[in-house]
Amino acid sequence: MGQIVVGGFYRRPKSLEGKVRGINEELWWDAVGALREAVRINPTLSLPRANLGVAYLFRPAGKDAGKAAQLLEEAAQLADKDSSLDPVARFAEDINLAVAYAAQGSSDKAMNAFIVVETSLKQRESISLPGIRSLSSALAYNRALLLAQSPDTRRQFLAIGELENYLTQTGQSLAWWQLAYQRYANLCKQSRTTPKPESALLPEMQTRFRPVAALDLNKSQIMLGESLEEAKHQLGTASSSIPVIHGTNLVRLEYSDQGITVIGTDEVLAIVLSGAKAPVLNVREVGLGTKSIELKVGMANVDLERLLRDSDYDFRQLVDSNLNYRFYSDIGIAVLSQGGKVKELVISQIPKRKVGL
Repeated sequence: MGQIVVGGFYRRPKSLEGKVRGINEELWWDAVGALREAVRINPTLSLPRANLGVAYLFRPAGKDAGKAAQLLEEAAQLADKDSSLDPVARFAEDINLAVAYAAQGSSDKAMNAFIVVETSLKQRESISLPGIRSLSSALAYNRALLLAQSPDTRRQFLAIGELENYLTQTGQSLAWWQLAYQRYANLCKQSRTTPKPESALLPEMQTRFRPVAALDLNKSQIMLGESLEEAKHQLGTASSSIPVIHGTNLVRLEYSDQGITVIGTDEVLAIVLSGAKAPVLNVREVGLGTKSIELKVGMANVDLERLLRDSDYDFRQLVDSNLNYRFYSDIGIAVLSQGGKVKELVISQIPKRKVGL
């Protein structure tokens, strides 16, 4: 099976492997049933149908590549008219369709599909897309897999190069990394070349930031999880108090003179920074003696991306379902951008849901 692009398939710590190993056919059927219901409710959406296709690639009774390809082809036809589908999700669907073709044994069809995706990605090089590295690494792995199947020695050497590129660009936490190294070592052995050790192929350490769980004020701080009463004591009298969901105790406390809004119940669930008076949000790199960066409301998106570098994010909604925030799950920060600038910075922990990558 080639590498699909979805929010999963990460290696677990050995201490947890025994607890999750095995096939849960009942859970698979639950997932397939939910996706079929999503298709029934709104047959014009592309993503539920595409995810059904992926499910059939990993069917507990054995992959059904034909059914998977059929569903992914239908998803591709719907994708052109599906305004809810972001570019990365569309590329992911196309890659997964090519993987289904390869699983069917249609190697030429799969390779052509991968070439189309790669060409499209190159045309968008100037546009910043979250997860672009995941798409590129999946392409490298799948190309290598197809090239390695060829009896042509030249193609096998190309596969070795593709796998070296993949291993140096992809983190070991992805399940396919070890599979890629095994294939790489076997191809080198067949080609009578010496494989590089795993340690020499590990990707360079990416810049990582500490999770943010508090906002530092002049002489105090507000923290996620602390009592709402304590936050009120630190901030003073709110300029307004607005119920977020009627019938619950979820409330939005606005401190417009400080550029701060606190959302919570009995405890603080989110801290929102907005407006010209909003304080600076400091984010520190992981490690001892590391430097911190400053994020500000009103800063340009290009400056935000320069400071956070290759930190991954996906689009999420907080209180308003019509507002899409960039959510950096590893850092615990959501960013609302409008007109090329940061309009809001939010400290919060949203349940993880890595749909695309």
